[in-house]
Amino acid sequence: MNVHKRIVALTLVIWVCFTSFAWAAGEISSEDVKCIKVSVREGERFGYIFRNSGKWVIPPRFTAAKEFQSNGLAVAGDNKQVGLIDLQGRPVGSQEFQSIAAFQDGFAVVKQNGKFGLINEKGEVVLSPQYENEDIGFSEQLAAVRVSGKYGFVDTSGQLVIAVQFDRALSFREGLAVVKSQGKYGFIDMSGRFVIEPQYESAGSFSGGLAQASLAGKTGFIDKTGAIVIPMQFQSAFPFLDGLAVVEWRGNYGYIDRTGTWVIEPKYELAFPHRNGLALVSVNGRHGFIDSKGQPAIPCELDPYPRWEGQVIKAKMGDKTGYLDTHGKWVVQSGDFPGPVSEYWQQQGIVVANGKYYDRQGKQLDHYANYLQNAYAEMRLAHYAAAVRLFEKALAINPQDRAATWGSALAQAKQEIHAQYPAAVPVTGKQQNAQPAGEDFVSFPVITEEGTRVGYLRRDTGSWVISPRFDEAGSFHDGLARIKDKGKYGFVRLDGTIAVKPDYDWTWFYFKDGLTSVQFHGSYGFVDTNGKLVVKPQFGYALLYSEGLARVSYNGDYGYIDKQGKFAIPPRYEFASDFTEGLAPVEMDRKWGFINKAGQLVIPCLYENSLAKFSEGLANVKLNGKYGFIDQTGKMVITAQYDYAESFHDGQAIVQNNGLYGVIDRQGHYVVPPRYDLVSGFIKGIAKVKLKDRFGYINRTGQEIVPVQFERVEYFPQQAVIEVYGSHLWGILNTNGTWIEGPVALNAQVDQYWPKQKILLVQGYYFGQGTQKLLDHYVNHMKSAYWHAQQGDNLRAMHSFGAALKINPGDDAALWGLIQIRAKEIYFQGGLD
Repeated sequence: MNVHKRIVALTLVIWVCFTSFAWAAGEISSEDVKCIKVSVREGERFGYIFRNSGKWVIPPRFTAAKEFQSNGLAVAGDNKQVGLIDLQGRPVGSQEFQSIAAFQDGFAVVKQNGKFGLINEKGEVVLSPQYENEDIGFSEQLAAVRVSGKYGFVDTSGQLVIAVQFDRALSFREGLAVVKSQGKYGFIDMSGRFVIEPQYESAGSFSGGLAQASLAGKTGFIDKTGAIVIPMQFQSAFPFLDGLAVVEWRGNYGYIDRTGTWVIEPKYELAFPHRNGLALVSVNGRHGFIDSKGQPAIPCELDPYPRWEGQVIKAKMGDKTGYLDTHGKWVVQSGDFPGPVSEYWQQQGIVVANGKYYDRQGKQLDHYANYLQNAYAEMRLAHYAAAVRLFEKALAINPQDRAATWGSALAQAKQEIHAQYPAAVPVTGKQQNAQPAGEDFVSFPVITEEGTRVGYLRRDTGSWVISPRFDEAGSFHDGLARIKDKGKYGFVRLDGTIAVKPDYDWTWFYFKDGLTSVQFHGSYGFVDTNGKLVVKPQFGYALLYSEGLARVSYNGDYGYIDKQGKFAIPPRYEFASDFTEGLAPVEMDRKWGFINKAGQLVIPCLYENSLAKFSEGLANVKLNGKYGFIDQTGKMVITAQYDYAESFHDGQAIVQNNGLYGVIDRQGHYVVPPRYDLVSGFIKGIAKVKLKDRFGYINRTGQEIVPVQFERVEYFPQQAVIEVYGSHLWGILNTNGTWIEGPVALNAQVDQYWPKQKILLVQGYYFGQGTQKLLDHYVNHMKSAYWHAQQGDNLRAMHSFGAALKINPGDDAALWGLIQIRAKEIYFQGGLD
């Protein structure tokens, strides 16, 4: 064959292969593809694989990605900007949105610069992101939008067709839309005219000619003229669907027909509309399904909350997880697989259990994702050679795969590094014989194999007291510190043991009177220092106890509870603050007064400020725009004449007039004339003051013991010293303003000073107070190592990691730094990137 014929033949082969691939790619559907996250050299990345084999459809290159939707589009991008991609990984439309919601009726809500809009399935912007509501959606050619806190309606061209005027608005249904105006709900037509005047406490959209509406706390159904068709007798109601509506009657749920007749009696704790002929219901906390006549199809034996996935039901019953058919028979269950079942793909006959892929008979598949999972499992057991072999099997499915190549490099690097250094030893405060003083500890974040983790170091040496295992770690208060782990909050003791398990969505930062507030599923309660839930979460807001009572909100009003969680003062105030000296400020009709612990209003609600509180028998109150002081009888003892005033302490109070701060005594006489831009509270007789971006200290007579000339000043009452820094000079003075040390010239600003340990923090590094030289400290070595690694200076980075390991032998973070460096060397030797 001559050269020309070879070229023609080769071209034909390439064309056939290309068109075959293009045809195959065109045959891909969303059901064939799975989004997975893998580790590559740069970090974690998302890509898309074929569900049945694990071959890459779109290699991992995204830092944020979601599953493909039924329209063949997926949201993907980085952590700052996302866009749409198709099944070939090609961008569809703009890639510069903050977020993109799921498509509904051909449109998706997008967020850009904090505002919301809509795009279509071509990625085209239909409504530019300029609205405040994220529930935008077209219905009957109109969409409700919010601008400057008010709602109106736009058409599909973005033209405002119903003016922005309503407090709330729902989508149009059957030609009418629910809107809220002046605190009541009514219905408008598509011209914006009220068809049913605003009169209801709440209302829902029309469905089949009926809509739920509420008056006097009861709900019923009205027609499009506003006539009541089904009396307002229910506690709540949901729209009609297929001729039935779920309603709540005396605390239980049932189903009525369009005449209001019970079809299924109200006997369920929860009930939902029917889907695929079945409805989810709950009895005694257990869930099941009933048919349209109320007959049990699947007994109420399931854990909350089973859900439909296609034509099967994903469910959990005790230790058993899996999928049920509509007769309650387990189609797939965890007993047939080594771990809980999380996904079942009927089309491919694949079951995902414990993160691995199996066929219906429980056989683990020859699958890329399985090899990666198994390889990392072997690596965690320090079976490095076995891990490398499994990564090679993953590479056989996806040749030149960056994730498997990086995993193999990590396994080899771990084997080398761990052979040189001993394994990490768990560290606790007890093992370190740490003194029970939180001021000796400092939280410090490091990068480990699990990501950025935070622990506690001895401030003086840098040795670990509590190993880095938290997402966040706060300061210690009375031997306890708030921590965050796996997105939840709790508290840790000085010895590293957990005092309050991190089970809560939020907690306050410290305890008072042995209790602190916690938030769980949107409600607030209280725990004690041993983690016991003393007051179960049930309130809309709570903070701390003060003088035996805690202010809480309940159904939008504020009251006070005792330590058993019972209301000592019922919730009847618009807002409230803590008790001090037996009295608490409360708000009624937008004015503030004071109540006693019996709930009696002892000082009328006349005042304008919520921060008023009694201290030393006087309270700082605001009247007609000015601050003054009243006594506990409500008598104004210092005339309201100040622009601002703080509470009295040690017979003096800080006040402001004409933008300047001074200090007065109990007679209202100036002890320190108003001449400073700021006066902080007095501590042991001295106060920090500010004037034109410079700081100093005064005593109670107003004498400047530290001249107002420094960029930063800090008083340490335990050591009775004042640290000052300014114009590259640093030093220590006593409370008389006499230099104890310094001033010393420094080339960089001192960020913090710890007098107990005699350490200066300069640009994140630890220096000795006396020498002003870098300390042999774990923090210094780790920061240096990270910096050199970022600069690509691996030799210096490895030296610094090694120095950190001398202070904390077996340290996970330092070892991980060394492993990363070595793994990259092995990786690049393989010729990738």
